Amino acid sequence: MGLIALGGISACADLPLNEPSARLLGSAATSSASRYEWPVLALSDRDPELLVVLAMSGGGKRSSSFSYGVLKGLRDFTVSIGGKQRRLLDQLDFISGASGGSFTASYYALHRDRIFETYERDFLRRDTNGDIARLILLPWNMVWLFDPFVGTNDEMAKAYDRHMFHGATYADLARKGPPYLIVNATDIAKGTAFSFIQWQFDLICADLGRYPLARAVAASNGFPVLFTPITLKSYAGRCAPPKVLTASSDQRTIDERRRHLARLMRAYADPAETQYVHLMDGGIADNLAIRGLINSLILMNHDEAMFRAGRLAKVRNILMIVADGQAPFDTARSRERTVSGLKQIFDAVSSTQIDAYNFETLHLARREIEDLAVEIQKMNCRAGARCAKVQVHFAHLAISGIPDEAVRTRLQKIPTSLTLSDDDVDQLVTWGARLVATSPVLAGLKRDLARSERRATAAAE
Repeated sequence: MGLIALGGISACADLPLNEPSARLLGSAATSSASRYEWPVLALSDRDPELLVVLAMSGGGKRSSSFSYGVLKGLRDFTVSIGGKQRRLLDQLDFISGASGGSFTASYYALHRDRIFETYERDFLRRDTNGDIARLILLPWNMVWLFDPFVGTNDEMAKAYDRHMFHGATYADLARKGPPYLIVNATDIAKGTAFSFIQWQFDLICADLGRYPLARAVAASNGFPVLFTPITLKSYAGRCAPPKVLTASSDQRTIDERRRHLARLMRAYADPAETQYVHLMDGGIADNLAIRGLINSLILMNHDEAMFRAGRLAKVRNILMIVADGQAPFDTARSRERTVSGLKQIFDAVSSTQIDAYNFETLHLARREIEDLAVEIQKMNCRAGARCAKVQVHFAHLAISGIPDEAVRTRLQKIPTSLTLSDDDVDQLVTWGARLVATSPVLAGLKRDLARSERRATAAAE
C-alpha cells in the first residue's frame, strides 16, 4: 500500500525545467535588469582601474569554509584607490564557484555583507549530511525511486532554497549589481564545464533571469552516484542565433582555443545535437572554478564592444585570486598490493578525474588573464587613450600553502563532507582569512596602487 501511495505521488510530479527565453516567446527585448550579464552589472560606482576576479574551488564544506575565510580576509584588506581607502571585497567584479565553493560564492552574491552574520548558521555549521539522509532515504521523500523525472538532486535544490536562497533567481542577482556570479557544473553528455551565465543560456534559447539560484548550486554540487543530474531543456533553433555565436563564427581571426569554444557553442545551439543538458558536479570538469571564467575571458578578449560596455578599457590592474580548498591527491594506493574495495575504487577514480588537471588549469588561467591585459592595452592604444601596461596580479591562496606543516596536514585531512565539526570550520575560516592578510601578491598590489596614487597626486600638483 505504501508503494502504491508513493507511486501515486510520483505520477503527479513534474520535472522542474527551465523557462524559454523571452526572444522565443515573442516578447519585447528583455530589460537590462532581467538579463544577467557582466557589461550591465559592471556599471557601478566602484573604481574602474582595478578588476578583481575570485574563483572558489570545490572540496565540500572544507572548501566552502576556507573560501568563506578568504572573503573575510578580503573584507578586512584595504587598498587606496581613487584617493579613498576601499575594502578589496568591494572591488570584486567576478566571483566563480564550483562544487563546495559554489555555496559560498552564491550566498555572497545574493546576501552580500549579511554573509558574515548568517552563513555559518545557514550552511557551514549545519548538518547537511543529515539533510541528505532525510531527503533521500525517508520513505515519504522517496519519490525519486519511482518517478524518472524527479531526482535526488531536485530534492537537495529544495533544501538549499529553503535554508539559504529563499526563492532567489538570477534576476534578483542582476538587480543587486556586481560582483558577477559564475556557478559551474559539468555537462556529462559533452564532458565539459557548463556555467550558469547569460551567454551559455542564450545558446539554448533559455531564460537565465527566472532560473532559481538554488538549482544552479545543486547542479554544481551534484556528486555522481549520490545525486542525480539537474536537467535543462534546450529551446535552441526556435529563436535567432545569439550574438555570442555569430561573433565567434569567423574562423580566420581566432586562435585554436577560441575555435574550440566556437565549436562547442555551435553544438549547444544545434537543436539536432542538444535537446537537453544534464548537469552534475562542477568539480568533474574543473574543480578550481576557473574554466567558466576562462571561456568568458576568451570571448571578451576579442569583443571590443564588450570591452567598452564593461568598462574594461579603464582597467589598469587585474587581480585574480584562486581560493583553493583542495587536498593533495592520495598516492598511498601506489604502495598497496590490491585496490578492490568499491569505496576505494570510487574515491580513486573520482579524485583522479577532479584533480588531475589543476596545474594546467591554473597555468591557462594566468595566461588568459595576461592576454586580457595585453588586449586592454592594445585597444587603448588604438583608441588614442592612455596607452599604459596593464599590471597582472595572480594570487593562489591554497590550503597547501599554509606554512605551518602540522596545521596544513590536519586541514588537508578534513574530508570533502557536507558536515564538519565546529572546530574544523573555525580552523578553515581562520586560515582562509590569514592567507589573505599575509599574501605577498596582495601586499604587492597594495604597494603598486599606493605608488600610483602618489604619482597621480604629484602630477596634479
